[in-house]
Amino acid sequence: MYGSEEGETIGTFVAGAGDVDGDSVPDLLISALGFETIDSIPLNEGRVYLVHGPVTGRHSLADADAIIQGAQPGDSIGSDVTGLGDVNADGFADFGFAGITDEVVSEAYLYYGPVSGFHLITDADATFIPQESDDLGVKVVSAGDLDADGLDDLMVTSDHQQGLEQHSGVVSIFYGPVAGVRPTTEADAWLHGDRVEDGVGAVADRADDLNGDGYGDLVVGNRGYRPT
Repeated sequence: MYGSEEGETIGTFVAGAGDVDGDSVPDLLISALGFETIDSIPLNEGRVYLVHGPVTGRHSLADADAIIQGAQPGDSIGSDVTGLGDVNADGFADFGFAGITDEVVSEAYLYYGPVSGFHLITDADATFIPQESDDLGVKVVSAGDLDADGLDDLMVTSDHQQGLEQHSGVVSIFYGPVAGVRPTTEADAWLHGDRVEDGVGAVADRADDLNGDGYGDLVVGNRGYRPT
């Protein structure tokens, strides 16, 4: 795979998307945070490319099966691309990623499969907005089925966000399905750090059902933990 223009910086983040098009073959997500440059001026809208599997040979990402682009200069979309399971239970895999809007606010985006063709981030099926206007580092992560309703759920993590203390971090949990613009203050549940610079949510992932009670479990990291 190679980029569609000079300076695009493809491959900063790469992840499996799951089976977005329903053909029983997993698909691939590739980000390009540096797209695009006009007259040697970097605009940095960013792009996310979706390539349907199977993939063989050499390909330009200009021919990707789906292209999602930032809506304005500086959006820098495409950080932490990730497959999210089937959040709306329609039989197609869904995916998400983060971006920076207005060069300040980090947001996360959800797209329901199937997805093809060209889209802007304004076409996202759900947009997650952090609590604080100066918050950077938002990610959207699969949480598995936490409430045992047959739908995959989501975590929107922000290790810099103010929880109980400054930059203690917050993990906001949204039960699927999710649609529209969703501030993290409207989540179904939250996990907060309780000390300054705890950084809860720097790493988070689904853990499926570890204790066999029928409900999905989570693993959440704390980058700033200091024993007392």
